[in-house]
Amino acid sequence: MTKKEFGRHLATLIDAYGFSQKDLSRLTGIRESTISDWINGKYYPKQDKRLLIAKALKISPTRLFAIDGDEPPTEGDSLKDQYRELQELATSIVDRMDEDGVGLSKGDVNTLLELLRLEIMYRYRM
Repeated sequence: MTKKEFGRHLATLIDAYGFSQKDLSRLTGIRESTISDWINGKYYPKQDKRLLIAKALKISPTRLFAIDGDEPPTEGDSLKDQYRELQELATSIVDRMDEDGVGLSKGDVNTLLELLRLEIMYRYRM
């Protein structure tokens, strides 16, 4: 697997789990710029970083270098679905609050969604 292929594969895995590069950085302690370099095919991660990524994604380290028809992992799809459900729940809560006359700013809504996203990350990943 070339560096570029690995980068595309890593980006696919991150997306399949509903994560951003920033999320992966938070989970692993690896700088976002380093993750970006891997995704852009500049170089491969070293073994210790592979282990951190695999642990964060709950996959085997060898899965990072195995392209299985580019099928995203089902666990990641499940997490994406759980995130969407919570996002819809948060939206319905905000809508109800608005109907009841409780004013929320866009910042309040974004904060609520960020808190829900972090809850999912830590509940299902750590």
